[in-house]
Amino acid sequence: MLTRVLQQNIGPFLHNERRLGPLTLIHGEAGSGKTSIVGVANTLWAFCFRPSDLTAKVPLDSVTRWSGLTAQRREIDVSLNGATFTHVCVTENDETTGRRRRWFAEETLSVDGVPLLRREGDTLHVLADDDGPASRLPAHPGLSALTLTPPEHRRAWTYLTWLRDRLFVFAPLPHVIGASVPLDTVRPARPKEECEDFAPWFAGWSAANPAEAQALNLALPGILPGAVALEVAGERLVVRFGARGERPGFVLGFDRLSDGERQRVVLEALALAFLRPGVTTLWDEPERFLSARDVGPWIDRALAAAAAPGGPQVVWASQHPEVARRLPR
Repeated sequence: MLTRVLQQNIGPFLHNERRLGPLTLIHGEAGSGKTSIVGVANTLWAFCFRPSDLTAKVPLDSVTRWSGLTAQRREIDVSLNGATFTHVCVTENDETTGRRRRWFAEETLSVDGVPLLRREGDTLHVLADDDGPASRLPAHPGLSALTLTPPEHRRAWTYLTWLRDRLFVFAPLPHVIGASVPLDTVRPARPKEECEDFAPWFAGWSAANPAEAQALNLALPGILPGAVALEVAGERLVVRFGARGERPGFVLGFDRLSDGERQRVVLEALALAFLRPGVTTLWDEPERFLSARDVGPWIDRALAAAAAPGGPQVVWASQHPEVARRLPR
């Protein structure tokens, strides 16, 4: 479980630290920094598992307006198997040379205060412990050095496995949710935060999880009256509607739905796939653009899942009054 988030010189915050529980609401108006709080853990995940230029992961507009500060610090605590893992990552920013540069100035992983790994420049120092010997490894300048940890260092891999398989961040935007499923597209294990790759993800997920896909189909009539299935037809995602009276059934492209209808279908699928025990889900205003009437039942189900014994951890950034109103007291 994610228990603490710290950020320095990020978004509107010079310094901000939050303690998180099984269900945490981050409430505030637009521009208050909700997205930057959710983004701390998500950026650490991207450092480890999304290869790209570091400048793309730490954009200039992520730096605060505080003059003279060039370093950004991201730090999280994760409670796993009775131990607390602390992952610290400091990136340095240089805008003075005419071209943007970012690099890792500091990166460490420790468990219960005992260091496991330490990065110095482009070298990873794996410290000796009960799981394995000390070693030094060359680190890629644009990726977290943690991914180079030898598998025999089981404690470090306990954290990395949680980060890879148990941490999910979603901020679905209805106008970018697509319906194209090219045949040569890799089916991602998770959709991206804004769900622009929802269709190829759904194609892989529904094939591997028929029971959950059927549960989604059973929920569809409450979102789209008359709908009986969300499915892949050729290279596109479609919704199949059943016959009603003398009207025959028909198929409608997922991209032909309204923004609100697509968003509600996506939220239902994400809840079925990722609101499960042992998972930490961070939601960045998933209910935006939806009315209280449309999104209220989904909010109730998500909050009930988080409040259930052994349920998923939910961290929810929102300014929607329905979220705060429906929180369990």
